Amino acid sequence: MSLKRFFPLPRPESQPVRGASLLGSWGWPAGATIALGAFGLLVSVALHVLGMGDVPPLRASAGGAVRVRFDRPLPGSGWYPPDAMPAGYGAWTSAPQSTLRIDLEPGRSYRFGLHVLAAVTPELSSTLRAGFGETEIPLRATRDAAGGVHYEGVIPKSAVTLDGSVFLRVARVSTSGTLGVGDDARPRGVLVDDLRIEAVGP
Repeated sequence: MSLKRFFPLPRPESQPVRGASLLGSWGWPAGATIALGAFGLLVSVALHVLGMGDVPPLRASAGGAVRVRFDRPLPGSGWYPPDAMPAGYGAWTSAPQSTLRIDLEPGRSYRFGLHVLAAVTPELSSTLRAGFGETEIPLRATRDAAGGVHYEGVIPKSAVTLDGSVFLRVARVSTSGTLGVGDDARPRGVLVDDLRIEAVGP
């Protein structure tokens, strides 16, 4: 008498697969692979949002001039995306130090001009410092009729190196909520709407 009649064998489709797991292409669990991919996408978006994505450096013209109107993504770090202003565009700094990658020709000095349209607190404009590379430059500040501040200085040729960056520093960044003004939750420093660099001499 056949034993199958009393002890039927399980059908192949009902047998559990031992050691089964959802594996990605690298042998990782598929969930982890998906999570890593999503994290990479979020990092990429965040970098572009803060002006740190794959934006090429700004380049001076043949005459050694650069103008930044803050109307597009910025090549550097510590910036929010541009905001539309009544008379153009501007970008808020998002960190105590913000940078702009600008290719300048070494061996020349450059005039530096910056316009700050507003600051998250009125006294923050007085703490602003600027420079190129590792060198801070002296600035002369002039307040305009609209409440903005013009800053002027000179980048010495000793400070200009290849792959250099302009930097702006403020004492701190704050949210308007912590100051009891407005409802913008972003930590902000100063709102910049114009930056100019021009070579001095030939």
